[in-house]
Amino acid sequence: HRMLKALLLPLLLVAAVVVAETDTPLETVTVVQLEGATAQATENLAADDPLRETLLNMYTQTRAALEEIDQYKGAQEGYAQARAAAAKKARDIVAGLAERAVSSDQPAVDLSEIPLQELEQRIQVDQAELEALKTRLADTSDSINGMPARSAEVQNRLTELGNLIPKLESQLELMPDSVPAGGEKEADMWLAQAQLASAKAEKAMLDEELLSQPMRLQLLKAQQDQASQDITSMTRRLEAMERRASDLRQGEASEARAAAEQVVADTEGKHRLVQQMADKNATLTTSFEQLNIGIERARNRNREIAKQAERFEGDLQSIERKLDILGMSARVGHILREQQAKLPRGRDSKREMQSVADQVSQSSVRQLELEDERRQLLDAAAYVDDLLVGEAPQVAAAIRDDLHELTRKRRELVGQAVDLENTYAGTLGDLELSFHRYRSVISEY
Repeated sequence: HRMLKALLLPLLLVAAVVVAETDTPLETVTVVQLEGATAQATENLAADDPLRETLLNMYTQTRAALEEIDQYKGAQEGYAQARAAAAKKARDIVAGLAERAVSSDQPAVDLSEIPLQELEQRIQVDQAELEALKTRLADTSDSINGMPARSAEVQNRLTELGNLIPKLESQLELMPDSVPAGGEKEADMWLAQAQLASAKAEKAMLDEELLSQPMRLQLLKAQQDQASQDITSMTRRLEAMERRASDLRQGEASEARAAAEQVVADTEGKHRLVQQMADKNATLTTSFEQLNIGIERARNRNREIAKQAERFEGDLQSIERKLDILGMSARVGHILREQQAKLPRGRDSKREMQSVADQVSQSSVRQLELEDERRQLLDAAAYVDDLLVGEAPQVAAAIRDDLHELTRKRRELVGQAVDLENTYAGTLGDLELSFHRYRSVISEY
């Protein structure tokens, strides 16, 4: 019997601990009770009565503790759900990534049937989605890197709560079982009950957070891999669309220029107004190829600057983590000096940024001028009439049809030029944003 008692005693002690931990929490005041007590104190006590201020202040603190309880319980439920489901979600993501890797050899989306304007719109949409993916990846990486520090923070807080909860329990045990309604003792008891319940709810939440951390970390790493693969796929698709758009722009520019030069040749020997209009159209088409070259240069440069900014951001975050863990040391200082030596000169990037800003301004001016001309060309008859002012009626009648046809063609070319300028200005705007990000990262060093 003694041996049996000796074996059962530890089990009984553990059971007692479990019962104590999972026992129904001490009943606390409700929000409805607080609102009623607050209204009663406000109505029945004079504004200059010190008791009124004391009661209202305690009721406010009690309400804050009750709100914390709800927040802690909600967070605890979230952590419990993560502990139950995060590992499976992570496995599903990993399995999906493996399937995508196997099917990566399948042909990409056929871009040959997509018109240029729709292709440019898709490029803009994908660029925005790519930036969102990169932001999501950065946030996920930050969460992963912050796990160790968060774990230490939780452990420290649990130690504090381990000391705080017994004190609050002792404080509450010293209070009388029954107190007068509406008085300071009741408010003091409500506050003590709410603070104790809040501390226990916080402890339960933090316990669940630690228990769920391995599962959440597993899911975060799977999401990190997924975001990286999504970024790779999106980048490839975006580059393919940009190449296709460049080919289409170049093809349209070449066709427009060849057609305009043929018209110039066909108008040789005709009236000077007809020749001037044909030359004017041909001159406009020569800008198309230059704009296409500018778009490609800006996009290539944007990719370069964005990659450099991402690399510097990664290096900076790595250094910050080392500083958090190791503090400033000779080793970290050596790393910082090496990184500083690799940084580009700020004067060069500032000069290039100013050049890009100037190009954006120039493109904007050209867009305004083209839009003004396109509005004038909407009424082709009136436009031709303005050209024929001062010409003899017989001459005007002889060349009107030629001018009308050239004006119609001019309207098409101006529309094409507006679209190119819009694409060029948008590409320059993206490059300008990348430069701002680039300089911001460098300045953080």
